[in-house]
Amino acid sequence: MSLEAGDRLSAVADGGRDSAPRTSPYHDRQRALDAVFYDTGGWVGAEWYEHNERLAADYDFPEGVGASSAVGVEHLGTRSTVGCYDLTPHRPIEIRGRTAGEFVQHVYSNDMDLEVGGIRFALLLSEDGGILGDHIVTRLDDERYLAIASPVNEHDIEWLRSHAPRDVTVIDRDSVYAGIGLWGPDARAVARVLTENDLSNSGFPFFTTQRIRLGGVPVTAMRLSAVGELGWELWTPVEFGTTLWDDLWAVGADYGMVPVGDRAFSSLTAEKGNRQWGTDVTAEETPYEAGLGHAVDMDTDFIGKDALQRHLAGGVERTLACLMLDGVRSVPDVGADVRTDGEVIGTIVRSEYGFSIDEGIAFSYLPTEYGDPGTSLFIEGPETRYSAIVRAEPLFDVKNDRPLV
Repeated sequence: MSLEAGDRLSAVADGGRDSAPRTSPYHDRQRALDAVFYDTGGWVGAEWYEHNERLAADYDFPEGVGASSAVGVEHLGTRSTVGCYDLTPHRPIEIRGRTAGEFVQHVYSNDMDLEVGGIRFALLLSEDGGILGDHIVTRLDDERYLAIASPVNEHDIEWLRSHAPRDVTVIDRDSVYAGIGLWGPDARAVARVLTENDLSNSGFPFFTTQRIRLGGVPVTAMRLSAVGELGWELWTPVEFGTTLWDDLWAVGADYGMVPVGDRAFSSLTAEKGNRQWGTDVTAEETPYEAGLGHAVDMDTDFIGKDALQRHLAGGVERTLACLMLDGVRSVPDVGADVRTDGEVIGTIVRSEYGFSIDEGIAFSYLPTEYGDPGTSLFIEGPETRYSAIVRAEPLFDVKNDRPLV
């Protein structure tokens, strides 16, 4: 549900963390930028910023592809200059203790043998191999890790706690940290004004974490980007949150920095082939069905490995396919059928408009024989029928050059 800027949610959706909605330290700043608020996992998040609609005349957006032209502005602004995104609803989870390293290896699907400052993208799997959560995990020191989880995933921290040995503690840090995603070609230029730390590729490599100061604010900076651009996830104690926001905006104004809401974030991640837990990925899918096999290292031992071995031995029967509309600047509805000429073979589980590629994007679980790039299909709703083609991912920046500059 959407709300006018500044309104308070009257209730939380099922699965929200608390009995009342929560606001990040940036809420007043977001409201001043005419944020359209909604409920995301019990938090008041920003869908988009009406402040950005004033810039829409500079672009050629197709009709009817989004609730607001601001979404396209935020998307393309991130690609061309720099975007500022509120990460606070994403859930920081600290894992600490004498055998924390052994524990994270046991519960996560990837190789978790990390140096201090290293980062992995890894999955929590059920005994049946289903995806319970997708986390970014970094090693803060010898006995301490920080995992960043989806804002809508309520059960993963309890699952971690239920599997932790006596000498490992799992701590919910989502009331402790505030986060900002600073992403785009000018992200380094903005951050450099505020720090004496070396932010170059050699001084701060991709997929590593460092503790730095930005404008005097202590920050755990993670150099990664779900949107496929140069940038960092910046986490700071909540009491420094507004100072970090204000300092970034004071510098970012000279670079045309745009505030980025969840609609644009989702569109940006779709172009890069990054999944969203709760929409295109749930506990019903295995990593190999969801296109997340790169987050699994079968040379390690982890919960769910035996089920994945059986799954692979029996043959993966379906795959999450990326579909593009053939010559139509539109977005199909979630729930629309995916068809061959003769039968329904899937339904749309996620759809976005890719403003960088200027095409509609849709995702559907299809029988593997229909998942090869180049396969022609149809997407059919109650009042629409589109020709579509399966495409290889990612759709944007295929060689992944942009985050590495």
